[in-house]
Amino acid sequence: MERGKLVLERDFSELGALQSAHTIRYCCESDESGCEFSLWDGCKLERWRAKCTGSKGELLLRFLFENAVSRENWIDILQDCMEYV
Repeated sequence: MERGKLVLERDFSELGALQSAHTIRYCCESDESGCEFSLWDGCKLERWRAKCTGSKGELLLRFLFENAVSRENWIDILQDCMEYV
């Protein structure tokens, strides 16, 4: 298993009453035992660990980033996607 770290940040603009400006930081760190994913939304940091290769972890992280997945459901989405990678 390869070791590595990938961090992706997505910035959101202020859109009046629809959305406040904020940043979401997605991170995946891989080691011999799997991948640790984390998500920080400026208020709270959450972590989740999975048994997968670094390349699968990177693919999953890019999916979260590309779809702007929020803190409220990111772990559920990761768990659902694990069977497809």
